[in-house]
Amino acid sequence: MLGAGHVREGKVRWSPAGELSDATGLSTGAVTTMLDRLERAGYVRPERDLGDRRRVLVEPTELAGKYATAVYAPLAAQAEPLYGRFTEQELHTIVEFLRTVNEFHGSQITRVEALGRGSE
Repeated sequence: MLGAGHVREGKVRWSPAGELSDATGLSTGAVTTMLDRLERAGYVRPERDLGDRRRVLVEPTELAGKYATAVYAPLAAQAEPLYGRFTEQELHTIVEFLRTVNEFHGSQITRVEALGRGSE
């Protein structure tokens, strides 16, 4: 989940490259390259945010929607029976467990990265 992205009026609104870079862990150059490639491939259409010319609205194209449907519709159809095996309470417990483990791993990543920078 990218914290720098928001949906407004049917368009995905990306914050400046620096914020998107922070959210993804990619450099600003890599973010720009990624968006340029997505545009050339026909998956997004960028346009300036009229409220803030520094920001860009990135609108997924019909091609992106078709591709996302081809990828995720079968996944959802196959996952539904799996989820149906658990009660609502069990699913809440699983989600809480996964959040806790994710936070733990995030703290360990931060710790290991700090070791690489020579700090403890």
